[in-house]
Amino acid sequence: MELSAYNEAKKRFETYDLRVADNSLTVDAAYDILVGDRVRDERNARLAATDFRVVNDAPWETAPWVSYRQELRDIPESAGFPHTIVWPTKPTA
Repeated sequence: MELSAYNEAKKRFETYDLRVADNSLTVDAAYDILVGDRVRDERNARLAATDFRVVNDAPWETAPWVSYRQELRDIPESAGFPHTIVWPTKPTA
């Protein structure tokens, strides 16, 4: 099977439930929703992993972490979302 045919079949399979729930969705629109959800899940995991970095009584500088976390929150509004993601660089210590 050619790679593009495989990818198209994969998209159809992975989006089946979304398209059944909303039969107005095209395969590509449903796939965008699916990929967007996966990106948001990764973003949320990265936010959760840095929650402790922005507590009020932290013994380190919190401003870089606040900026990093805002960049993570802005990902869904970035150009190319959900297929082209530029993850922000985590601050050092």
